[in-house]
Amino acid sequence: MLARIVLSIFLSLGFGFLTQPLQAQTVLDTVCAGARGVNYRVLNNTGSGYLWNVQGGVIADGNGSNEVAVDWGKDTGVFPIEVIQYNQNGCPGDTVRAFVWIRPGISTAIEGPKVICEGDEVVLHAFGAKSYIWNTGYTGQSLHIIPTESNNYRVVGYSDLCGNDTAYFSLPVNKRPKAAITIYPHDPKLNEVILFTSDESKRADSIIWNINQGSIIVQGEEAYHSFPSIGNQKVQLIVIDPNGCADSAFVSFYIDALPQIYIPNAFTPDGDGLNDSFSVTANNTEYIHMQVYNRWGQLVFDGTNEKASWDGNYKGIIAEEGVYVYQIKALGLNKQTYEYNGTLTLMR
Repeated sequence: MLARIVLSIFLSLGFGFLTQPLQAQTVLDTVCAGARGVNYRVLNNTGSGYLWNVQGGVIADGNGSNEVAVDWGKDTGVFPIEVIQYNQNGCPGDTVRAFVWIRPGISTAIEGPKVICEGDEVVLHAFGAKSYIWNTGYTGQSLHIIPTESNNYRVVGYSDLCGNDTAYFSLPVNKRPKAAITIYPHDPKLNEVILFTSDESKRADSIIWNINQGSIIVQGEEAYHSFPSIGNQKVQLIVIDPNGCADSAFVSFYIDALPQIYIPNAFTPDGDGLNDSFSVTANNTEYIHMQVYNRWGQLVFDGTNEKASWDGNYKGIIAEEGVYVYQIKALGLNKQTYEYNGTLTLMR
């Protein structure tokens, strides 16, 4: 009886062979799923034939010889590769078996938004590999960008054993609408109705006004509002286009409160209950000081606030008819002082 032949399988990498005999369950090789033309061999004995059996792949070339090329499939895991040597008389030797670990092949991909608005911050995330190089030069896994126009992005993913793979991502960028505010009048006053318009805005489909720090929300191309207190005010306009892209604009202004003074030019202190005193009607004031002089420049009346009302008497004596001069000072709500000078006629 012929002695059985003891073989060892070697992995041919183009630069030599594995030189140690393989034990049972030894992983001879690690390859990527789908790898093609991977060479395996045993020592050649002249006149012998070799029968190879591969699971998880197919023998692409060399079956019957001491060296074969294997095309591995897409399934992953540990698969056996075995060979039986037959001598010249056709007698088989022992079956020699080794194992190959088929690792998942590299498949790089990019995930990100389908479409964005101009100026949005975007994160493109690459996955499926160990390391990455983007076409921007960035070498991290997640690319942070703020694009202003549509663009195409590319990343090459690398693995230790399975080479590299390239993924592509197209990112459309929509232009934003343009928000612009016009205000009438340009120097609004206390309790004055103000018109805000969006006439200068562009590509606006939806328009929202934010007034009085968000306490009032108005929709539409125009908004009307009056402010009951003096001070700095700000109004925001938000415009949104059909793609959902938005833009905003602000207008800041100061609400002033000029005193509103009504000064009569005559009065009739005759006791009939009609127009019997010279009084000032004032709005938007904190303080009123009124003085009246006769034609010789003599001060005949001096009063403030609610007492700023002359009954036509001077030191308890009825003043004579004629023309008098008044001087009025008003302190406005804006803390500014305003002066009013003129003449009035006393008639009896």
